[in-house]
Amino acid sequence: MEIRFDITSGDAVVLARFLRTLGDDEAGFAELAQVAAADPGLAASILKLANSSYYGLAGSVERLEFACAIVGILGLRSLTVAELARRQGPYPEGLAAFTTLLAAQMAERSPHTSVDPQVALSTGLVATLGWILAAQQDPVGYATWHDLALEDRRAFEVERWGRPLASLSQEALRHWAFPEVILDAVGELDAAGDVSTLGRLLRESWRAASERLGPDGAMLMSV
Repeated sequence: MEIRFDITSGDAVVLARFLRTLGDDEAGFAELAQVAAADPGLAASILKLANSSYYGLAGSVERLEFACAIVGILGLRSLTVAELARRQGPYPEGLAAFTTLLAAQMAERSPHTSVDPQVALSTGLVATLGWILAAQQDPVGYATWHDLALEDRRAFEVERWGRPLASLSQEALRHWAFPEVILDAVGELDAAGDVSTLGRLLRESWRAASERLGPDGAMLMSV
């Protein structure tokens, strides 16, 4: 089954416009805030992230323009794509919880590495995009995949969706113009041999998030 990467829908017009504005080098944070304000859900997500412990700011961030500046272009792109994917339809609660925990693990572990914390957090927010798309567009196939033993999943992924889910995430992120360093790290999730520093951080955080969620967190592929 072919999974679509262009996931914009009728109720996500502002999100699509926001992504286009993010790609405009001449757009400033004031313009980004103006676009985001037209979508209350997006605006709330940006403010929530800016006020989270990831950024360690004292006090409360209330102005959307300031919040956009704090989160940064890469963080805003990651948050928007994650929100866009979430709105395409329901996906398993365990997967939603896992994605949130993965981003937290990436942010918490990054200070002990050479990885930029914002890059780490952004990677955690979008690394599961292939899983989300598969769960939403092929719920029967995803349910079958979820019930398989870890060692049987990769073969099923290739047969069902034409590629491993890590590669599906990678291609989706390429479609949304994410930096190569994130594409490489996501592609390394189930790769053999040496991986990049960000790829290693992602794999370690992925395992930690799975363990934290217990039986409902069996999200590792065939690694």
